[in-house]
Amino acid sequence: MQVITRIFLRAACRPLYQPLHHHYSQSYPTLEEATSALQGVGEGRVILDKGLDGIATIRLENPLKKNALSGRMMVELSKCVTELENWPSGVGVIMYGTGDNFCSGADKATIQANPTARGGLIISTLMHDTLARYVRLPIVTCTVIHGKAVGGGAELTTWSDFRLITSDASVHFVQARMGLTPGWGGGTRLRQLVGPTRALNIFLSASRLTVTDTLEMGLTQKVLTANRFVEEAELWVASRTFAKRDVVSAMKAIIFQEITDSKLREELANERNAFAEMFNISDVSKSLGKNIKFK
Repeated sequence: MQVITRIFLRAACRPLYQPLHHHYSQSYPTLEEATSALQGVGEGRVILDKGLDGIATIRLENPLKKNALSGRMMVELSKCVTELENWPSGVGVIMYGTGDNFCSGADKATIQANPTARGGLIISTLMHDTLARYVRLPIVTCTVIHGKAVGGGAELTTWSDFRLITSDASVHFVQARMGLTPGWGGGTRLRQLVGPTRALNIFLSASRLTVTDTLEMGLTQKVLTANRFVEEAELWVASRTFAKRDVVSAMKAIIFQEITDSKLREELANERNAFAEMFNISDVSKSLGKNIKFK
């Protein structure tokens, strides 16, 4: 009985942020390795346009695949964030997708090109670094959710300061149906945005969130007109970026002070390890083949 008690106490006292699968923590891919493995994979583009008014746009362009992110696009997104980090006159950025959808997650060809647990780590290593830098940009970040935001695309929306949504849009965290946990840091971010209980329910139920759902839980802030969402989003962001850049940066530092390097690094390591453990190319390919993302 004493032995059982000691085992229980050791487990109960283990830090909650300890990685679930510690054996990966000593062999993470470097950013250079992840970039090299992904940069030539798949099609599509990520286009950054820095406006003269200090508000930029990031456009995901892979419309034939509902703007799924290929490896090539993941690398381009990382480069866009680097440009924004070094844009002295910037005050805001808006991310959206080409055509009728925001983003449907990872491109099938990119998953098939990285068919092992380490392949899962390669994808999540680059995306975690890119999006952790994106959330810490000293400018206002905003995502426009139009059409469908599915899987990794739903995770991508969580990394902006604000989310605006069109009346025909939906957000769908389908990872559990595909036998996966979040791979792009969406578990950590969704918990920060809506709280742990609601985030867990969203992921485990894998239910589609309507516009009303997202507004009621505070995930989105405003409904935009479907055929004018870029213009309306620019006006909305402009109304929140009239202050000088250093004021915007200081305000973000105050409001988001819990997103520190050390804490975020620990939480994303936990999420990355769990994703790698669940990542199995045969299971994911079966899910993609059955079109589970869009059911």
